[in-house]
Amino acid sequence: MNGWDDSDEPGLDLEADKVWRRREEDNLATLAQAQATLRRHWADDELERALSAAADRLNSSETCAPSLSHALQTGLCETRAETLTAGWVDPAHVAHFRLQRWNDFGSHRPQRVGEFARILLSGDAASAAEAFCIPRGGAVSLFRVTGPAGPLYELAGDGAHRLHAARLLGFPLIWAQITQFSPPLTLNSRSDVEERGQRGGGRRQRIAQTVMRWRGLISRGLVVGDIDDADSNLPDLHLTRTVAPWLPLSSERVVAWSRHYERVYPGALAAIGIPPQAWSTPEAWDAWLTQPC
Repeated sequence: MNGWDDSDEPGLDLEADKVWRRREEDNLATLAQAQATLRRHWADDELERALSAAADRLNSSETCAPSLSHALQTGLCETRAETLTAGWVDPAHVAHFRLQRWNDFGSHRPQRVGEFARILLSGDAASAAEAFCIPRGGAVSLFRVTGPAGPLYELAGDGAHRLHAARLLGFPLIWAQITQFSPPLTLNSRSDVEERGQRGGGRRQRIAQTVMRWRGLISRGLVVGDIDDADSNLPDLHLTRTVAPWLPLSSERVVAWSRHYERVYPGALAAIGIPPQAWSTPEAWDAWLTQPC
């Protein structure tokens, strides 16, 4: 479900609320149908206890993946482009939701999650839209992360309480402002070690491991690109294509994002030649990429 179609002319304002209002009748019908389904499975009484139980279930199986946008905006890449859109997103497809645990807002307005949940359960579609989808403060802001079978998402800005409320309820959609990054032209090997604060021998070893992973990805056809190691202290990967943007990054990010990808798109990574055991741990990922193809 998208916010517009191919007939849209360039230069139109793509703010999420304006895109919403161009198809407001259809969007309200979609929201009302989802609310009706939700009410068959949830009751407003003892909602806080039910939301807490839902958070416990999610926290036992879904950990927050580390930010990809952070890696792509802190020196790891060069010449990045982006595309802006708006539309419906399934909250279950969000892999980075800012907090380490679902519904763990501490002192930061924790009551808002319950308030948003009640709006979805008891409000009509119009009032729910004004509070949940297109409030005055703006729609939920997400980064779109492409993959071989479909996208995952990362919470980019506003909307954490709304996202958490929808996910705890199992609500299947949320209206969002979506930013998609194009694959960078160049990946720098230094970012991973700088993020870890490594120096000396540890830094050189980490850079060597990064280059080793890049070579393994290229040999397996998961990345198309060239490694520039003219400066052996700071090699670069000139990237032409990758089947998933997290694959050339740190092993820890690969494992975390691959787990979410398998959860949302079961078997999709295996279908392109990445078996589950390959991304079971960071050490397994490094070892798999050094094995002969």
